[in-house]
Amino acid sequence: MSKPLYVIDIDGTLADISHRVHLVSNPQDQDWVTFFSWDMMCLDQPVKAAQAHFDGRGRFIHGAAIFLTARIASTRSTTTEFLIRNGFGLGREPGMTFPKSKLIMKPDFMRKQRSTTFKVDVLKTLRVDIGSEFDLVLIEDYGEVRRAVDKLGFVRTLKAPDCWALDGESFP
Repeated sequence: MSKPLYVIDIDGTLADISHRVHLVSNPQDQDWVTFFSWDMMCLDQPVKAAQAHFDGRGRFIHGAAIFLTARIASTRSTTTEFLIRNGFGLGREPGMTFPKSKLIMKPDFMRKQRSTTFKVDVLKTLRVDIGSEFDLVLIEDYGEVRRAVDKLGFVRTLKAPDCWALDGESFP
């Protein structure tokens, strides 16, 4: 049996973005520039229940983990600072060779690409890169992404933030 590789979303899963989600809620009037602005992102607070699943060194207590976000790459420093400051470490997992980075972000030129398309494409690539060494487990708050990923048939999905209520023994 393969070990799980947890692929963890950030916005709405690790970061409480309730103060900025109104900027993109209306499909006819989405302000992604402000949504991803430093001024707004630095107000993000951690999802407290998620923090309990990371140890004092920033490692995910259930196994190997990487972060997959539809945040654009130009927000990497703000995103990295948020993750480290709140105990969601970015250190390499022992024995992992894939992926090259523990934080996978959407390139700036793909700003308008839907997060669903981006994440499905990344997960397909990850599956090829890691082979059968790991079983992919996506922790994601956005229902559209979870439904699209479920259709792939090779990734298990967990609904955030609900999954953070699971204790260590019942966490998949």
